[in-house]
Amino acid sequence: MKQEVFSSLFPVKAYRQNRFIFWLTGLFLVCQLAVSFTRGVFTPFYNFGMYSAVSKIKPAYPVLEIYSKGSLVNYNDYTLHQWNRILIAYDYGVNPQFNDSFFQHRIEPIMGMAGLHPERSYYVMDTSAAAQQNRLEAWKQLAETILETKIDSFRIRNYTWNGSTLTVQ
Repeated sequence: MKQEVFSSLFPVKAYRQNRFIFWLTGLFLVCQLAVSFTRGVFTPFYNFGMYSAVSKIKPAYPVLEIYSKGSLVNYNDYTLHQWNRILIAYDYGVNPQFNDSFFQHRIEPIMGMAGLHPERSYYVMDTSAAAQQNRLEAWKQLAETILETKIDSFRIRNYTWNGSTLTVQ
């Protein structure tokens, strides 16, 4: 009985079927465990790197408010996909603070590890008034297309979290 249970285990079957794949899988698992215990990240699993710290309450949460036909656009009237397209386009295309932060925390470290030193001007947007106005107009056209309505105005408002609700600063 004990022999039957042992021989039906997956590792035993894998060892009998293909020893190379068995040892390769075993090596991969040992490496994954070693890297996980050292709090590293090992592709294709990003278990520690993705969930390494508790989210902290921020002093302010910026919220994009869009006004159309004199009133605030109701986020619930649109899908999450539509809002993500609008917000991501705003962050990557219009918001210079986000763009600079993305360069500092994502692009620069990765290229630095490769021994490359990227020119900041290639990755960080031009902050001149004319360039900023062009990006705002392009973003506004995109948002109007997605929302299928004319945008009167928009603004970023900072909210604070008081434990149960967001309140305007």
